[in-house]
Amino acid sequence: MVSMVTVVAMIVRTTVTVVLLLRGYGLVTLGIIYGASEVVARGVQHYLARRLLPTRYFSWRYIDRVLLREMLFYGMNTFLYALGAVIIYRASETIVGIYLGTAEVSQLQVAAAGLLLLSEFVQAFTVAIKPAVSDLDTRDDQTRVKLIAFLTQKYSLLILLPAGAFLMIMGREFLTVWVAGRFGDPAVLQSMAGVLAILTVGYGLLLSQHSNYLVLSGRGEHRVFGLLTAVEAVLCVSSAVVAVKVLGWGLRGIAWSNLLPMALVAGVILPIYFNRKMKISGWDSLRQVWWPALLGAVPGMVLIGVWKQLAPPASWAGLVAVVAATAGITVVSAWFLSMDKEEHRRLLSILRRNRGRADSATAETIAPAVRSSTL
Repeated sequence: MVSMVTVVAMIVRTTVTVVLLLRGYGLVTLGIIYGASEVVARGVQHYLARRLLPTRYFSWRYIDRVLLREMLFYGMNTFLYALGAVIIYRASETIVGIYLGTAEVSQLQVAAAGLLLLSEFVQAFTVAIKPAVSDLDTRDDQTRVKLIAFLTQKYSLLILLPAGAFLMIMGREFLTVWVAGRFGDPAVLQSMAGVLAILTVGYGLLLSQHSNYLVLSGRGEHRVFGLLTAVEAVLCVSSAVVAVKVLGWGLRGIAWSNLLPMALVAGVILPIYFNRKMKISGWDSLRQVWWPALLGAVPGMVLIGVWKQLAPPASWAGLVAVVAATAGITVVSAWFLSMDKEEHRRLLSILRRNRGRADSATAETIAPAVRSSTL
């Protein structure tokens, strides 16, 4: 439910933002929307948590100082990971503002906006596995912990690969439809599309490891993940300064200064560390995660490339059609090429259970009205 609340809040916030921007509202309105959506989402999550906790749970009597000390160490590792992620996402804009200018800041923000939305979606999609891993690890059920790790990373890749292909292949078309009126120079749009393509590779590698971080976090073994993410952030910032101030490479230098540390840390070091920590061989990871995810994602990625060559979209309707068609073919190909029979059974069981709950809720709503009308 926590994951569902986050996803729903993000979708509603994005929809309302787009509608109000089209009606001419400005930055203050956007700030209010973001703040209100966060307050509502956290309030709903707090309400859901209260339903699972005893009455009057908030009291100094319930504080275990030994447990609190352990939680502080645990929280510090989580803080390092979160801080590193924020620095990676936002420090480049500060560096561009210092050494280049406000126009370049706008170009970088616009180019990276789709990636930030994709990041939020993937994080919301995977957040629920952490308590599940903690529960299974407490019972020493390492087989199912590994299964969760495999499945969550595979499903994340089934989102990341087609989405990344869209941003890389259709980046220019997307930016042209979105901001061509604000950035009239075609050369600027082409440069922004190049920056977007480079950043997509780096952020894709980073996000591909987020589910692995949650697995180790659920086991309380994410210290190295936090430290390496902080190191990655330092490398991104320092290399960005060198690329812009010393080498004068501009926005593309910023993009490459993000990609190279991400490729090293998220593309090489973190996967090796995770596999060793979880006692997973590289072959098992390739066979159970990367290969089936690639099989399921390739048809959608090919569709995007063919669509660009035959009928590049020139409107929002065209872009939505590409996204919808890609999502549809990815769902179908993932079902037949990426999932086994056990996954089919599990997903169908979840769908039936949710449908049964919805039918029960509808019946509970309708029944009183029917009784009252009968009376």
